Amino acid sequence: MKKRLGRMRSAFRYARCSTLAVTIAALTSAGAVVGVVTAAIEGGAGHALGYFTVQSNLLAAYFCALLVRRNPETRPLPSASLTGAAVLSVSVAGIVFHLHALGDTSFANKAGVASWRALSSQLMHTWVPLGVVATWLLLTPPGRFSFRHTGKWMLAPFAYLGFVVVRAALTVDAPVRYPYAVLDVDRFGYRVVAGHVLLFALVFYATALAVYAIDTWRREFSGRKVGGWAEAPTAAR
Repeated sequence: MKKRLGRMRSAFRYARCSTLAVTIAALTSAGAVVGVVTAAIEGGAGHALGYFTVQSNLLAAYFCALLVRRNPETRPLPSASLTGAAVLSVSVAGIVFHLHALGDTSFANKAGVASWRALSSQLMHTWVPLGVVATWLLLTPPGRFSFRHTGKWMLAPFAYLGFVVVRAALTVDAPVRYPYAVLDVDRFGYRVVAGHVLLFALVFYATALAVYAIDTWRREFSGRKVGGWAEAPTAAR
């Protein structure tokens, strides 16, 4: 009888934690959409979609929505490649934004002004990254990542770099060809921009290694196998 009551209490606690986790995922997905739409309204859709932060928030919204809509008995988890890419992309966007704000007082003051643009910025650079990390930790099993996934996740920033290059080539007469000043070849030249790209690549890969390390620690700490953690098969690709 006592064992049965113990199992019932454990099941009840798990249900409450699961409900909280799904709520966090839903709010994160909604927050990402609100942030992107607000940015599009404020600066124009074409302008807003040129930023890595906006694109990474769209990826985050999709990732969290998949977990919110997921039926553990019928639907597999989002792939490890998608999961890691979403966590990595929004995390780096948030980290770089806040490091920039710490080192640039005028930038921090502009970001703190009460406006729709400030709301969008805070959502996409602060709350969505935190929500995505929480969603990953609470709604996906540990031990799904392998070292080779860190290389796959790097396709996201390199794809964005290709997007920026193509966009700049197609908008030669535009007043602003590059969404970020650090990528402005006209201003800094190819050598300096190549240095910026290398620096950001190192930041991305260091963060990817940190995500992989956290997942490895989760697996060792939990002592559970991936197959026994989730009811449905995972898609670790």
